[in-house]
Amino acid sequence: MKKNLGYAKNFDSGIKSISAEVIALCDQDDFWLPNKAELILNEMDYNTEMVFSDAYLVDEKLNMLEKKLSELGHIKKVPTFNNQICKDFIVTGATVFINRDFVLSIPELPENIPHDAWYSICSAIKRKIKYINKPLILYRQHSNNLIGIKETTSISSKKKVLQVRMDIYNQLLASSYLNESEYELIYNNKLFIEYKFKLYNEIRISMDFFKNFFNYFKFDNGFRAIVRDYMIINNKK
Repeated sequence: MKKNLGYAKNFDSGIKSISAEVIALCDQDDFWLPNKAELILNEMDYNTEMVFSDAYLVDEKLNMLEKKLSELGHIKKVPTFNNQICKDFIVTGATVFINRDFVLSIPELPENIPHDAWYSICSAIKRKIKYINKPLILYRQHSNNLIGIKETTSISSKKKVLQVRMDIYNQLLASSYLNESEYELIYNNKLFIEYKFKLYNEIRISMDFFKNFFNYFKFDNGFRAIVRDYMIINNKK
């Protein structure tokens, strides 16, 4: 019997075992809208390794829910590594088309890391990702696993997200994938995450906060992130 690799490693292993040049990721119960493949393939040029799109959220019976993925995740019209992908995990795997050779060329997917988060950061840091600001699938939500792309004041939830990003950055920094400027950017982002861990663990505003004030705008969501962290540390007191 084959070992259960987990959902992320299963996706990664599946992509690497397929001979097709471009691969569409999807969940078994999502519904593609007309022309999805055509629209995305038109964006897969020589300088693009990964394309993702917006999606309509629907219930089990495909009835429309109130918001789109872009509204829940505050996705920018042209998201890049610097303006959003280094701050939020905004890519949903079910919307993705990806170049197989790209997956083979990047470092190995770390353990316990979502495949869509890994691919999006690896492609965005090289400026090889595109976003179609249009819903191209009906993204089915079940009552027991409703999506939750929203701000949270739960310190444990925030630390889990930070740890995922930290693991991704550690894997990239340990590889030869990055050039000098990319390495510096990832390293500085990692230092900011270390500060955030310290802030959440000590539950107090320190001089480190003032040292990192501008990093909130470079590596996080500016004043929205500052208010969120203030709420987290005050709720914990």
